[in-house]
Amino acid sequence: MQSEKVKITKKEIIEAIETKKEYIFELGHVQVKAVTSNKPVFKVEGSEQLGKFLSAEIGNYSQEIFKVLYLNIKNEVIYKQELFAGIISTMAVEPFQIIQTAVLVNTPRIIIAHNHPSGRFDEPSQNDITFTQNLNKILKMVGIELIDSIIVSPNSYYSLADNRLLSE
Repeated sequence: MQSEKVKITKKEIIEAIETKKEYIFELGHVQVKAVTSNKPVFKVEGSEQLGKFLSAEIGNYSQEIFKVLYLNIKNEVIYKQELFAGIISTMAVEPFQIIQTAVLVNTPRIIIAHNHPSGRFDEPSQNDITFTQNLNKILKMVGIELIDSIIVSPNSYYSLADNRLLSE
């Protein structure tokens, strides 16, 4: 299937947001589905509320799911994206994919989350910590704030921000 190249202007993106349309943006070989709306999904008020929300959304999956929440300046979630579904114990996410969507939805803040299908965790893995800290460094370079990295199971959550693990 061959795709047609379409140029989209900033004015057209703003019009899409105002009319609450659904678009698929193409940048190179990556497609980003963006559902625009003037009404935020919900306002983030803390890690407990966020942990419960994310546990309900992805805590019961039998494979790892990586989710990104894109927030406005008021900490309201304006866009949610399940960026990757992995196998039972691993997944591959690139910071580029996160930054690309953040630019498209014009967000200054994000929260990342993933589940542990085993349902058990006392603390995050070293891979979880390293990925989060590296992503945080990269996001800072482009002016995007990483608010939290949450790991969830069906009934619990772990906040890297609460445990001061977002930065080295």
